[in-house]
Amino acid sequence: MYKRRINNWKLNKNYKADEKKEVVRIIKQCKKARQPWPAILHMGRPVKMHKVRRHYRLGSLSPVPQMVQPTGSISCDYGSRSVETSLSDFEVSTGGIQNYIALSSDPGRLLATPAELRQAELLLLQVTHLYDLYFEYMAFQRQKAYGWEDEERKAMLHQETFMEELGVGIDCLELGQSRPAWRLLDSALDKAGAVLATEDPFTFQCILGLFVLPSSIKYTDIFRVIWDHITNMSSTILGEKHPLSVIFQAIRRMDTSTKVFEVANRRVYDMFEQRCGPGDSRTLRARSWYQTWISENGVRDKSFQEAIYSQRLWVRDCEHLLGMQNIAVVREFLQLGRLLQYQGDFSGAEKIFRDALQRSKNFIEDNPGAAYIPAIVSLVNILWDRKKFREIERILKEVLERFLGRKKLETSNCYMVEILGLLDKILRYESKYEEANELRLQYPEAF
Repeated sequence: MYKRRINNWKLNKNYKADEKKEVVRIIKQCKKARQPWPAILHMGRPVKMHKVRRHYRLGSLSPVPQMVQPTGSISCDYGSRSVETSLSDFEVSTGGIQNYIALSSDPGRLLATPAELRQAELLLLQVTHLYDLYFEYMAFQRQKAYGWEDEERKAMLHQETFMEELGVGIDCLELGQSRPAWRLLDSALDKAGAVLATEDPFTFQCILGLFVLPSSIKYTDIFRVIWDHITNMSSTILGEKHPLSVIFQAIRRMDTSTKVFEVANRRVYDMFEQRCGPGDSRTLRARSWYQTWISENGVRDKSFQEAIYSQRLWVRDCEHLLGMQNIAVVREFLQLGRLLQYQGDFSGAEKIFRDALQRSKNFIEDNPGAAYIPAIVSLVNILWDRKKFREIERILKEVLERFLGRKKLETSNCYMVEILGLLDKILRYESKYEEANELRLQYPEAF
């Protein structure tokens, strides 16, 4: 039946070639998803392609309900499953998922429990559907010569600000700066709305990044509240049937301490590499998020050697593709240093952080928060482990003078709040209470 209708549309002389191609794609999509024949495309009805686009929102990541992969059809009972569901180059089944992980070029443990496998099946199907829609959307936008690159840069800025404020907010809780901590967390949630509204392909990985922040385990209750808020916000902004909303709702019921999310990130990276090529900027961003999950699981599983090896290879690839002075490369260097720090190699971590700090000096004036100040914070943390307290105090005071003293940044800046908290901590550790109290009087909004 579907084959006959496809041939009829191809032979129809009332439509242009690109219009016929679009309709054929819709027919094949309905067949693949086992959905009923769209009434708007019934033969004999005078349908114009602009009506089809409007009805099915082609060129948009906000599909009508019929285009959403139905979650109800995804079986979680492997015992009664009779038909495997194909997912590109492997099957979503117990063996298929395990083979996918085992054949990966990166190290990592297999999914160990039936619960993990069920969660992986559900997530992989939804993620694949989301990114299939994205690539269709990009093809449509390029045909219109639309300025999609500007939109992606804007979305990246929203994502970076969201993650910065969220991460620093949690760090401030650690330092006892409760008032600025809650202010930053509240501001981050406000930014989440802008992140979702962009419908950027990396929104999924960015929001999922909540679970890889260093303090996510310690502050599980806080992160669960944040996740629930973002999930509800996604349903409001994008709609409950949007693939991203469906994914977030599914994750709400998942165990966030498993390897499932690393596998999902690997799937995103694979799709970008296949569709855009290994050197494309979006492929590199997808790989960066994937590497973050490899590092996080390496820390949680105490498999530092494998995670460090993988990160070193990734840093080498980044340097080859982007150059040694690129901001993205500096950030990957910082990630490598943190892995060494977790492993207990304080000397190696300090060397990496100093190298990253030196490279980041090229970006001080344009965007100090992009790499320079994170490198400072990382270096201070490792110097604390190495008990180099005088150097810590000197570095922090220099940073405050450079940015606050010269009015380049405001006290409300998330990184300045963190720097002030770290300086207060070291002054009190050295019993310089009078100086620490003066610091709090001078910058009360940071405490």
